[in-house]
Amino acid sequence: MISTNKLIDIYNAWGEKNDLHPMSDPRDMKHDARLNKKEVSWIDKFLKVFEKADKIEQSISKLFYYRENVKIENSSEYILKSNVKYVIDVRKGTDRDPRPSYRVDIDGMSFGLFVNVYDAMRELLKQHKNKIHDINRKV
Repeated sequence: MISTNKLIDIYNAWGEKNDLHPMSDPRDMKHDARLNKKEVSWIDKFLKVFEKADKIEQSISKLFYYRENVKIENSSEYILKSNVKYVIDVRKGTDRDPRPSYRVDIDGMSFGLFVNVYDAMRELLKQHKNKIHDINRKV
């Protein structure tokens, strides 16, 4: 999934490419008299993708804290709000390999390395659910 910040960059680049500056909010822009039907259709599709990405980002922000890791260069973390021992360690890519990696750590133990943050989040939440289930079973 692409971030809303990246989508905004794409929207602005599209406007520059189509010589549509100044540009306003896409919801207002689609009513701009300078646009043809194809451009209005592009904005409609863009808005659908943007709304979906925004909903996902809002859901993530309800579950996780995000912070830059000042101890390790080019690193950040997603921390589960309900249990700070559940962490996704994000290592940003390098010039040679620009893809980031996501490692699920629970109380210092690694539970996999992922190339997609959403897969890492699913694994972390699955591990958290299993841990709660095990605790409830013992009681």
